[in-house]
Amino acid sequence: MPTEMRVEPFGGRVTPFYYAPKLVVGNGRKDVAICTLWTKEDVLNRVLSNQDFGLRGPLFSQRGAEYIIRNVLANPVIRSILIVGADANNSPAGLLALKENGVGDRNEIKGLVDETGKPRVYIDPGLPVEAVDRFREEVTVEDMRDERNWDKVSKRVAEMPQRPAFDTMRRFYPESLPATSTLQSEGMGIRIGRNRIADAWVDMLFHIRKFGVVKPSDKGRDLQELPSLHVVVNETVDGLLDRIPNWLPVSRRDIEEYLPVMLESKPRSGVDTAYTYGAQLRNYDGLNQLEQIGELMKGEWYTKRAVAMTWHLPDHLTDQVMSAPCLVDLMFLVQDDRLMMTAHFRSHDMYRAWLQNVYGLRFLQAEMAKKVGVGLGQMEVISNSAHLWQDIISDADRIVAERYPQLAAAWREDPRGNFLVSVEGEQIVMKHVDTFGNPTGMVFRGTSGQQLYKDVILNEGLISLPDHAAYLAWELGMAAQALATGSAYQQDRA
Repeated sequence: MPTEMRVEPFGGRVTPFYYAPKLVVGNGRKDVAICTLWTKEDVLNRVLSNQDFGLRGPLFSQRGAEYIIRNVLANPVIRSILIVGADANNSPAGLLALKENGVGDRNEIKGLVDETGKPRVYIDPGLPVEAVDRFREEVTVEDMRDERNWDKVSKRVAEMPQRPAFDTMRRFYPESLPATSTLQSEGMGIRIGRNRIADAWVDMLFHIRKFGVVKPSDKGRDLQELPSLHVVVNETVDGLLDRIPNWLPVSRRDIEEYLPVMLESKPRSGVDTAYTYGAQLRNYDGLNQLEQIGELMKGEWYTKRAVAMTWHLPDHLTDQVMSAPCLVDLMFLVQDDRLMMTAHFRSHDMYRAWLQNVYGLRFLQAEMAKKVGVGLGQMEVISNSAHLWQDIISDADRIVAERYPQLAAAWREDPRGNFLVSVEGEQIVMKHVDTFGNPTGMVFRGTSGQQLYKDVILNEGLISLPDHAAYLAWELGMAAQALATGSAYQQDRA
């Protein structure tokens, strides 16, 4: 990884270096770049001519501001940026705040905070404040999101004063991201189970950073990936928005603004329909899948045909459309009068998008449970490609360092029950109880802790959590020692 700025002569040609596959080089004024946010590619091809710009590309997140700056510093002919098109999540706020306020002492974008006052976005320290300030001084940024007349956008480009390049050199600044070292793991199918969505997210970040494999992508950036990651949550929806922690990269307001993506049937204007899941689930070639499933499960709660799809074959498989939904399907089952739901994602940005998706899906599941007339059960999210983008690694590491040790040390109740360990006469006794403390009738006896470890912990399948197994192994050792020395034994609290 480079540690110093690299320079090379700027020959006058606009060349994107960051997220290059997503950017389009035009034939028009090289000094103007158009930031098109979430606008669909087919719309852009229809309303913008390549003569209207030198460079254009989307902006899907507030953190993307850093890479706009990096591309401009590597293409100093760009002097004006025009923000236009459909905005799904206030993604240009980062660029606008950075232009207006600059970078703070902790590399945060000044003036870009959530409702608690916490900074929303940090800039990689490899991009120095002086470089950011050079961009702020030399490049104008104009917000035209509210303009729906694309002829006026083209006219505005033509009206902009033309200015020469502000540098004769391309400048590339290091990305001071921590090295990624991957350890061996079981590979596919790692499972994470937590009641709270936020806790599951921290646990998931830890596992991706520990065991994920680094690979390239079609966006011109590397990512770290775990294949087929299973995450199970069981958080209630009552008061859920109030329980969103202020240390997450999404806020209550963010989730409230995202909920219509899952809960409403109307597509967002101008936004790629691949990301409007609610509309696809409620209008699949005219079929409201969720309404149909609700009616089916009211009459046949035991059905295994309650499946809703977003993909259209062969279009999405053969690349007949520009982009394909990341959410592929939802599957519903009723057990013990509770609606369980499994969501499959083909590709999943696990830092920010996962949180929005899962909070939104939990509310959707609650709506479906109400339709069917049953309680809310567990939700599983299976991410075929569970990944963290290269440029978010430092943020993920900060969260893991701050939150995971406390999470890992916290006591969890094993959903398969617990054991009461005692010494009776010349035997160690393990009595299995359910999560309410009721005896299940399963009692195991032995004269050595090693024997019971093999017979119960390894063979009976009554333990689902590693920390529960470790605790019982410790207790069996203490009970065996008491048996051997004739001393009293009392089970310790976990």
